[in-house]
Amino acid sequence: MNENDPLAPYIRSLAPGRLRLRHPALRGEEAASGLETFLRGMEGVIAADVNRRVGSLLLLWDPEKLDLGTLRALAQAALPALPAAPAVKRRSCGLSPFHASASVNRMVNRGMAVSYAAVLLSILPGMRGRMAALHVGSGVFFTALLLWHMIRYRKTVF
Repeated sequence: MNENDPLAPYIRSLAPGRLRLRHPALRGEEAASGLETFLRGMEGVIAADVNRRVGSLLLLWDPEKLDLGTLRALAQAALPALPAAPAVKRRSCGLSPFHASASVNRMVNRGMAVSYAAVLLSILPGMRGRMAALHVGSGVFFTALLLWHMIRYRKTVF
């Protein structure tokens, strides 16, 4: 990518025949629909999909029929001029504090297994009277870790 290219800050990924571009103008219904329709009608374009929610364009094309320079020129003409590109802020992708390192996840999983084993151990016949505190304590601990786990993986659980 050329650093003098005005589209460079908006290009998220680029491979031969594939481009992902994020631009604020693509959040508008009119601009997004017009660009999508225009690109789909071009010879050599395989697919053009705009995600209006995030202002993203995914463009797939045949590199033998359409070159990148032509696509850049078309994109610069189609997308409105913007002020200087904002500094790219690297966020944690909106991750919650529950998105921790693999070692923390491993410790939580092991803690869940150990506390569940303690709950089961405390309900064995003959252990009821003496193990009530263990049963309650390990049950509370397991429930807390389970809650952490469910919040951590909420997108795949719910």
